[in-house]
Order: sequence, then structure tokens, then C-alpha cells
Amino acid sequence: MGYMWLVLRKAPTLLAMPALAALVVAWPASSHTSRAPGDRQASASGTVVLRSFTASKAGRSVTLRWKTAKESDLLGYNIYRRQSRELRMRLIEQLIPAQNSADGASYTYGDQLTKAGPVRYRLQAVRGDGARAWLAYASAR
Repeated sequence: MGYMWLVLRKAPTLLAMPALAALVVAWPASSHTSRAPGDRQASASGTVVLRSFTASKAGRSVTLRWKTAKESDLLGYNIYRRQSRELRMRLIEQLIPAQNSADGASYTYGDQLTKAGPVRYRLQAVRGDGARAWLAYASAR
């Protein structure tokens, strides 16, 4: 089985995981994950185990779906998008509330595109104290 290395910028941990396995992000209490300007130092721990993140497109409508195996101490998720010819990802939905279930949860988000062409999304977890970590990318053509 091959391994995929995932490096999360300013994230708490470097993870090695088998391809197609779950992604685990755990913040230690002294985490230095990215925070908004003015946020206090992280003081709580949080965990999300991401099972999948997919995007399916029909015309200019895109449906994003993600599943977690476990969540704790999360406020929710942010979604970023980059359409063809755009240089940067833009925040399109802020703080979709997390269910914080020890058994995991399923989420669906619908997006309407302003122009045709390929699109790429990025999912970000937001911990209870406001610290954030990037989780995954999904693309649709």
C-alpha cells in the first residue's frame, strides 16, 4: 500500500496515511494553527477525522459532500472556491456548523457558479477557539 504525505501549513502535525484512508487532524493544546488577526492563543484541543470530500457538477450547480468519522470541539467548516482563470481561492461560505459527533457526520453544500469551466474547492475546519486547519480539496469540471 502506498503512502501519501500531507503537510498542513502551520498545522499541528505532519501526517502519513494510506491512500484513500481517513484524514485525521488533531490540534494540541499549544497549537500554532492559522488564526484570524486578534485571535487569542489556542487553548483547547480539537479533532476531525475526514472520510471524504467530493464535488459533483451539473451545469453551473455544484454539490459538495463531505463525511467525517469523528468530530470534537469544532465550530464548523469554511468553504473556499477557485473558478477557472481566478488566481486565488475565495471564501464562499463561512462557518457551516459542525455536528461534533463522536460517530461522525455527513454534510452537503450547494454552490451556484457565475461562469462555466472547471472549479476547485477547499475545505477548512474551524476549532472552538477559532483556530483553523485545511482539510481537503475537491474539483469538478
